[in-house]
Amino acid sequence: MRKSTARKRRANTKAHSVQRKQRALKRDIFLTAIHEAGHAVASTVLSSGVLCAAVALERKSRHMKADGKTHPQPRPWPTRETLETEAISAMAGTAAEECFGGRGYRTLFGNMRDRDDLSACAKRVGLSKNETNELINRAWESARKLVDKHRDAIQEIASELEKNGHIEGDVVEAIVKGSAK
Repeated sequence: MRKSTARKRRANTKAHSVQRKQRALKRDIFLTAIHEAGHAVASTVLSSGVLCAAVALERKSRHMKADGKTHPQPRPWPTRETLETEAISAMAGTAAEECFGGRGYRTLFGNMRDRDDLSACAKRVGLSKNETNELINRAWESARKLVDKHRDAIQEIASELEKNGHIEGDVVEAIVKGSAK
């Protein structure tokens, strides 16, 4: 093989690799935005809403990765009676990912960080492991129904998150109310 041909092949391979990484990052940002939009919509529909939601890029070793956070409005510590609502809000992120063709129900009970936070909360209010698993299963089904019902609002909020990286709670509330009509 000639040197110029080998050089072109290496350049093409490198360019292809860069394009593949860019597509993967774009998809990761989209799914993170969808995930956070799911949390935001569920919190707005089921409880007092959110202060804001955000999606940011962070460096993980040599690669960029999207990460998100949804900040709910301040509310009292969950009780056994209000834990169901918290559980649905926690599962709504992963349910939204699944609804929009993402990784979906990645583990038996959804996204690990959301599941772990919910499990810790359930333990604090006195639920057994069995009761917690039942709660998560019920919440997963309810979250899927909620996400399906509010799909347009989730898509609009996610689009805003992708574009700006941040959305305020009052904008989320307006979008949810506007799409409910």
